[in-house]
Amino acid sequence: MEVDIEYLRQRITETLEDILNNDYGENKRMSLEYLDHTITGACDILKIISHSQAVELREPVVRELGKYNK
Repeated sequence: MEVDIEYLRQRITETLEDILNNDYGENKRMSLEYLDHTITGACDILKIISHSQAVELREPVVRELGKYNK
Protein backbone atom coordinates (compact mmCIF):
# COMPACT_ATOMS: atom_id res chain seq x y z
CA MET A 1 0.00 0.00 0.00
CA GLU A 2 1.48 3.32 -1.04
CA VAL A 3 0.64 6.40 1.01
CA ASP A 4 1.06 10.02 -0.03
CA ILE A 5 3.28 11.33 2.76
CA GLU A 6 2.51 14.95 1.87
CA TYR A 7 -1.19 14.24 2.30
CA LEU A 8 -0.50 12.73 5.73
CA ARG A 9 1.73 15.65 6.70
CA GLN A 10 -1.03 18.11 5.77
CA ARG A 11 -3.68 16.18 7.73
CA ILE A 12 -1.39 15.94 10.78
CA THR A 13 -0.59 19.65 10.63
CA GLU A 14 -4.29 20.52 10.42
CA THR A 15 -5.10 18.19 13.30
CA LEU A 16 -2.25 19.58 15.40
CA GLU A 17 -3.42 23.15 14.79
CA ASP A 18 -6.97 22.18 15.70
CA ILE A 19 -5.78 20.60 18.96
CA LEU A 20 -3.62 23.59 19.85
CA ASN A 21 -6.39 26.10 19.09
CA ASN A 22 -9.39 24.28 20.53
CA ASP A 23 -8.34 21.92 23.32
CA TYR A 24 -7.32 22.98 26.80
CA GLY A 25 -5.35 21.54 29.70
CA GLU A 26 -5.48 17.78 30.11
CA ASN A 27 -7.63 17.36 26.98
CA LYS A 28 -4.91 19.00 24.89
CA ARG A 29 -2.24 16.68 26.26
CA MET A 30 -4.43 13.62 25.72
CA SER A 31 -5.27 14.67 22.15
CA LEU A 32 -1.58 15.21 21.39
CA GLU A 33 -0.76 11.77 22.81
CA TYR A 34 -3.52 10.18 20.72
CA LEU A 35 -2.22 11.87 17.56
CA ASP A 36 1.29 10.67 18.38
CA HIS A 37 0.06 7.09 18.92
CA THR A 38 -1.89 7.24 15.65
CA ILE A 39 1.26 8.18 13.72
CA THR A 40 3.27 5.49 15.49
CA GLY A 41 0.54 2.94 14.76
CA ALA A 42 0.66 3.80 11.05
CA CYS A 43 4.29 2.71 11.14
CA ASP A 44 4.39 -0.14 13.67
CA ILE A 45 0.99 -1.76 13.24
CA LEU A 46 -0.34 -0.83 9.80
CA LYS A 47 3.11 -0.56 8.22
CA ILE A 48 1.90 2.08 5.75
CA ILE A 49 4.75 4.47 6.54
CA SER A 50 8.41 3.85 7.31
CA HIS A 51 10.08 4.46 10.65
CA SER A 52 11.90 7.52 9.30
CA GLN A 53 8.62 8.94 7.95
CA ALA A 54 6.95 8.37 11.32
CA VAL A 55 9.80 10.16 13.10
CA GLU A 56 9.47 13.09 10.71
CA LEU A 57 5.68 13.27 11.04
CA ARG A 58 5.81 12.97 14.84
CA GLU A 59 8.35 15.78 15.29
CA PRO A 60 5.90 18.72 15.77
CA VAL A 61 3.59 16.59 17.94
CA VAL A 62 6.44 15.44 20.18
CA ARG A 63 7.68 19.03 20.45
CA GLU A 64 4.26 20.14 21.76
CA LEU A 65 4.05 17.16 24.10
CA GLY A 66 7.45 18.13 25.50
CA LYS A 67 5.88 21.30 26.87
CA TYR A 68 3.69 19.15 29.13
CA ASN A 69 6.50 16.94 30.38
CA LYS A 70 8.68 19.70 31.79
